[in-house]
Amino acid sequence: MTESQIDMSWIGSPSQNGLSSLNPNDIESIEILKDASATSIYGARGANGVVLITTKKGKTGKDHISFETYFGTQRKAGSIEVMKASDFARLYDEAGYNADPEFYVPLYPNPDSLGNGTDWQKEIYREAPIRNFQLSFSGSNDRTTYALTAGYYKQDGIIIGSDFDRYSFRLNLERKMSEKLTGGANLSFTQSRSNTVPTDTPGGFFPGVVNTALTFSPVLPVKDKTGEYTLTDPNADAWLDNPVAVTRDVVATDKVNRFLGNTFLEYQIIKDLKFKTSFGFDLYHSVQDMYTPKYVYSGSFNGGQARFASTDLENYTSENILSYNTTLNKIHKINAIAGFTFQQNSTRTFIDIATKFPNDILEYYGIQNATNMPTIYASFNESAVASYLSRVNYIMKDKYLFTVTGRIDGSSKFGANNRYAAFPSAAFAWRASEEEFLKKIKAISNLKLRVSYGVSGNDRIMNYAFIRTIASSIYYFNNSVPGSGFSPDNPGNDNLKWETTRQFDLGMDISFLKDRISFTADYYHKKTFDLLYYANLPWITGYNSYLKNIGELQNKGLEFALNTVNTVEKFKWNTAGNISFNRNKILNLNGNDLFVNNDTYKLKIGNWAVIREGEEMGSFFGLTSDGIWQKDEAEEAAIYGREPGDFKYVDKNNDGKINTEDCSIIGHALPDFTWGLTNNFSYGPLSLDIFIQGSQGNQLLNSNRFELESGNGLSNASVDLLNRWTEENPSNVYPRANRNADYLRMSDRYLEDGSYVRVKTITLSYDLPVRVMDFLKINKVKVYATGQNLFTITKYTGFDPEVGSFGMDNTRTGYDFGSYPSVKTLIVGASINF
Repeated sequence: MTESQIDMSWIGSPSQNGLSSLNPNDIESIEILKDASATSIYGARGANGVVLITTKKGKTGKDHISFETYFGTQRKAGSIEVMKASDFARLYDEAGYNADPEFYVPLYPNPDSLGNGTDWQKEIYREAPIRNFQLSFSGSNDRTTYALTAGYYKQDGIIIGSDFDRYSFRLNLERKMSEKLTGGANLSFTQSRSNTVPTDTPGGFFPGVVNTALTFSPVLPVKDKTGEYTLTDPNADAWLDNPVAVTRDVVATDKVNRFLGNTFLEYQIIKDLKFKTSFGFDLYHSVQDMYTPKYVYSGSFNGGQARFASTDLENYTSENILSYNTTLNKIHKINAIAGFTFQQNSTRTFIDIATKFPNDILEYYGIQNATNMPTIYASFNESAVASYLSRVNYIMKDKYLFTVTGRIDGSSKFGANNRYAAFPSAAFAWRASEEEFLKKIKAISNLKLRVSYGVSGNDRIMNYAFIRTIASSIYYFNNSVPGSGFSPDNPGNDNLKWETTRQFDLGMDISFLKDRISFTADYYHKKTFDLLYYANLPWITGYNSYLKNIGELQNKGLEFALNTVNTVEKFKWNTAGNISFNRNKILNLNGNDLFVNNDTYKLKIGNWAVIREGEEMGSFFGLTSDGIWQKDEAEEAAIYGREPGDFKYVDKNNDGKINTEDCSIIGHALPDFTWGLTNNFSYGPLSLDIFIQGSQGNQLLNSNRFELESGNGLSNASVDLLNRWTEENPSNVYPRANRNADYLRMSDRYLEDGSYVRVKTITLSYDLPVRVMDFLKINKVKVYATGQNLFTITKYTGFDPEVGSFGMDNTRTGYDFGSYPSVKTLIVGASINF
């Protein structure tokens, strides 16, 4: 690794989840909108559905004061067992001998003397506390409503060196200033700080600590006899940092200030006619500081390395809406809106990198002492969306509901010829239970049939993708003299246009026995046209890819929800369940296959995934495994350059070679269905809530097994390799020990069933008796205990079957590349209302 090979994997856009700045205790309700008619009014922001989060407001009556707090502990939910030192030493020498039996000299002649060695997982994981405090004030009268909250949240990570804390403040205020004018503001400010450790590997030169804690040699100590950290594993076939040194001494801090607000004025022009203007903003400032000491392997190449990143995001939204709401003859209800909205986003990022420090004492505060002064990177981005919108809701006799919506969006991310697009939608609902012939059926308390059709657009692509751009670069003349210049960076695409989705929805809501049983069924059919994706270009063009509208995608499925009130006496029991089925299919890619790769592992054969016509997204692409070559197959194995004990793959074209021609789609990451089940029990002041969720039929790529089951002995291995192939133990599952093992071949042996059933949350709560509250002059006190991720049933052998997308690319669904493990959490808390 040279000075020019600076690890940038940690620095980039803001690393924290957007919701991390939201205090969950401020949430009043969450509503999810999915059908085309409901989401179309939100334009491009609703392309993938809409989640409406409503924060708490003051309630009519006297002022209220509440205090909530909880404390808890967390620990790693799953585990992966690897070899102890003595077993690894045997594997290491056996692999070396099998690769070169004539000349190999054992490194560990007495493996039993090594004992268990270093348990690197035990060294970096811990039980970690979590705590939260919140104080709230709220109230309302005939003119003013307010809610004011302040909170503090602190979570230590289960990996040493990681933690997160947040201070949050929120004010929701609404004031009726006259009979016709109402104004209000919803403002929130959060300040958060997180200490992070590199936990996964996308884009970096060094694997993260989750991976290295599994693969670092257990023979090596955390520190040597001089008290210095073991720098690296000298026998490994990859650059490996000592995971303990990284978690304890690499400093990586992310400080975020976020100010969110929305203000509005609403004026009653005449009866039934209102005008509302609102202005919203989201101001985000992030400072990321990192220092890697010289005595950590990844910092030793550069004599210590300090990295700084400052990111400012500004998002401004202006909405001007005219609304009309009236009822004619007590039969016809009309609600109509028309308006104009404008949203502007800008991002500025600065990154400074300095290397070659005389010592590590001051960490990144000593940047002025670095002899290789800052290398500066800067990024400026701006985008805007202007929209015209209208919607008409018409209800006749409270039985027939019609909705028509129209929206025109213009996005700066597309060229002038394709900047604007129209997105209409329409919906109809029939409340059949209001018909006289159904009122006679007493068992049915509600029946509503729904149908909708709409078009939505997506512009979630990088800014300036349609423009031809150049980028600065450095060239070293005579291997020493640097020269700067510019070279083509993006070929642009004048024809780039909106990705559009046409969606049809059909649904039914029905309730029985005075709503004690409620059932909802939905069918949806979505077709996405002009998919925005990067297509490959020949290298002769000077580019490797460019963004284009490339094809069509289909999603269709069924969703069911059942809610029941099982008992209503002193003992109450309610149940809510849901299940979703989705079928995904790529309809058109103009005859092209798009391969999805990753730089973490340089696969010799196969690709992580393929996007292919007729298949679904998340299709894994590779070889079909056929066990292990056995002794009686030695002659056939030799044809493929293999020996008994090596991996065996299916030669699909029977050409005597194993190569990309033998690759095919070997699995799918998308589940057959997902489901959830909630039961709420209560008996007097005692309540018990249990939430269970599950996924069925999806496959996961457990990439940890590439190394843990390679058998090359250069990194620690799974305990399953204690059952590896030998002449005395001809396993057909695990290969022989072999230093020259050719294991970086994508195959179905690394795919696992990702189905699971998880007890997600259990909460037991108790409301203190009224007589106690009266004595304490307190309105209500609730104490509770909650457990999260308590129990999981799965066949998956990785840390956690709830694996999402790899990095920021949703085409890489179902990839487990050593991400931060999920945690089991136990907390106790109390809520006090005055």
